[in-house]
Amino acid sequence: MQVLPFKAYSTTGLAGGFAIAQARGTFDTAYVESAGVMSRVTERPEDVSVLTYRYEGIRSEALSQRESLELIKETTQRWTS
Repeated sequence: MQVLPFKAYSTTGLAGGFAIAQARGTFDTAYVESAGVMSRVTERPEDVSVLTYRYEGIRSEALSQRESLELIKETTQRWTS
C-alpha cells in the first residue's frame, strides 16, 4: 500500500477507482469503478494500457511503502489519542 499525499496534486483516479489484474497465461484485466456510471470489467488492451499508464502516474507521485506505513501509523496514533 502506498499513500498519495495531497501535495502531489494528482487528479488521476479521482473519478473512480480501478484495479488491474495480471496472471500468467491470461490477458491483463481491469476493473473500473466510475462515479455515476456503471462499473465494468475489461480485457481490451487499449483500456488496460490507459489504466496501467494512469496507475504508474499515481504510483510515481506516491510515498514509498516505508514512508506510507510511517504516515499511516502517525495518523492512526493522532486519531486514536
